[in-house]
Amino acid sequence: MIFGEVVPVRGRSWCVSTRWALAAVCLAAAACQAPAPGPAPASSSAAAAGGAPGEQADVMRIVDGDTLVVSLGGAEQTVRLIGIDAPEAGECSAGRAGERLAELAAGRVHLETDSEERDRHGRLLVYLWADGVLVNEALAAEGLALARAYPPNTARQAALRTAEDAARRAGLGLWAPDACGAPTGLRLEITEIRWNPPGPDEDDLNGEYLVIVNRAERPADLGGFTLRDESSSNRYRFPPGWILPARGRTAVHSGSGRDRPGVLYWGSGRPIWNNGGDRAFLLDPAGNIAAEYSYPG
Repeated sequence: MIFGEVVPVRGRSWCVSTRWALAAVCLAAAACQAPAPGPAPASSSAAAAGGAPGEQADVMRIVDGDTLVVSLGGAEQTVRLIGIDAPEAGECSAGRAGERLAELAAGRVHLETDSEERDRHGRLLVYLWADGVLVNEALAAEGLALARAYPPNTARQAALRTAEDAARRAGLGLWAPDACGAPTGLRLEITEIRWNPPGPDEDDLNGEYLVIVNRAERPADLGGFTLRDESSSNRYRFPPGWILPARGRTAVHSGSGRDRPGVLYWGSGRPIWNNGGDRAFLLDPAGNIAAEYSYPG
């Protein structure tokens, strides 16, 4: 993903948008050359580092909010940040996340690996340290990335989830009611996900479903709303003019069928909700998070 114009930074180029800048997370730290990150009371991950943060590398360019290219040992390597998931290209906060990553990771960084060194795309999987700040955690703390576990690389996942929870409570970044535009003002809630019906999931796609409730005393027009899973690879768009009655509920089944009042069908040919844990997001037409539901599996 590319973000706006090319901006020179320290003799290199960043492919980022220059329209947005969030306040930096204030974390006290030692210099990059130190064998371990310095004390950082605001960052539980930094405080728990307990050792050298890993190999040094020079940042060459930003790909998106959770991916960058570094020079390591004289060769360029694509790096994917572990434990977080930034907005995809075309989503409202994608440019902001890319720009913030560029700000946090300018210059020399340290790469800390987990259980696996690379993903199936050949990208290095790392916790990225810059000036003593754990960049993965800072992006989650500012609401510019979701905390998302990628087992078995979960050594710092608890701290990343804590950072995301704080951003949600504070309404920062993606969690702001108007993060992507004017909110609808509707009171919607995802109350249930049945993710594991009896038997093989593939044999009963309509036994897998999600329930949305309208908590308001007026009907809610869900036309243009979108449901997505944590991976963002599965998406369902509500039909134009779909009305959820006041205090009403509707179930969205994963398989196919004929829509009727209170029942919708995703039309997927495979299960949507992971048995090992997942999250559902209901996005309004502007892209704001209108409701969220998670389960551990």
